[in-house]
Amino acid sequence: MRSDIPFYANNKGGGAITLGSHPIGATITFTQNWFDDNANHYEDHGYGLNTLDWLDQLSHEVRHMPQIGKAGGYLAYASTALGQYAAYGSHDKAPNEIEADLGSKIFRDFKAFVSKNYGGNALSGLFEAVSRHADIRPTIDKWWSEYQEDHRKKTKNF
Repeated sequence: MRSDIPFYANNKGGGAITLGSHPIGATITFTQNWFDDNANHYEDHGYGLNTLDWLDQLSHEVRHMPQIGKAGGYLAYASTALGQYAAYGSHDKAPNEIEADLGSKIFRDFKAFVSKNYGGNALSGLFEAVSRHADIRPTIDKWWSEYQEDHRKKTKNF
């Protein structure tokens, strides 16, 4: 099992790590399986052509960038992250990871909203329709505004 980044095995889904300084200089590095266009490679973990998996993973990773700034730089951030992993017994239980997971949760909620209102494959179809590339940003902006309005209405009712 090849692992390009510590703790992320390609054949188990791989992953990404956000390193560097915030806001400029932070980079997100993915394991190799994310660049493989054959979905069957890496024991069915080739994500190269799956835009929605990319967006889901990126929605998590970009939320680490402000954490770097809040910690006071990369070294403090890395030290905090390693300390959290040790204190909470796993990567997934660390507060920084739980906070970053909110990005993926929001993306998944948005994806479900689009599916409900525009059809199950509307979001992936938008990215896959080569002839409509010019429509991507305005369409996403429209759907995002509708999603935010719907979310505001739902949270007002509680």
